[in-house]
Amino acid sequence: MKDPQPHGGSGNFRIPQSAYSGPHPLVGEQAGFQDTLWGFGMRLAISSGVLAAQSLLNGENYDRLWQRELKPQMETSVVNRALYSLVGNSGYRWFLRQVAKPNLRELLRRQYQPSLMKQLLRPWAKRRYQSRRKDLTCDHIDCHCIWCRGECCVRD
Repeated sequence: MKDPQPHGGSGNFRIPQSAYSGPHPLVGEQAGFQDTLWGFGMRLAISSGVLAAQSLLNGENYDRLWQRELKPQMETSVVNRALYSLVGNSGYRWFLRQVAKPNLRELLRRQYQPSLMKQLLRPWAKRRYQSRRKDLTCDHIDCHCIWCRGECCVRD
């Protein structure tokens, strides 16, 4: 590589207040369902799709369903991101050594399992990962764009 230049970007992680756009349920990353630690969204896309279908078929409130089923894991993911950012590369090296062990599924389950410690750390983690991205073309009046819904990346 000749004359490499540093570059970077920013993400917009958030936990939405609602996953509806008008009367329509949103799923996956369109709804804001993304893993804050690793950035993955497939598991949450599939899970939220199933919950959206369930809400439509059974007449259930979609927001209540995803908040019960997905929100605790998403909030834990925010805390995980904040903790890993504190320990830097050594934390990621530890995680990669754990991945090489045979019980990866159990490790991931523990990482995303809500706990008292992670619940206590949640306010700190939420402050650490507030979105600072704004869309200057949006008038923010009765708007459901990704920026208005994600003004603060993690909301209650």
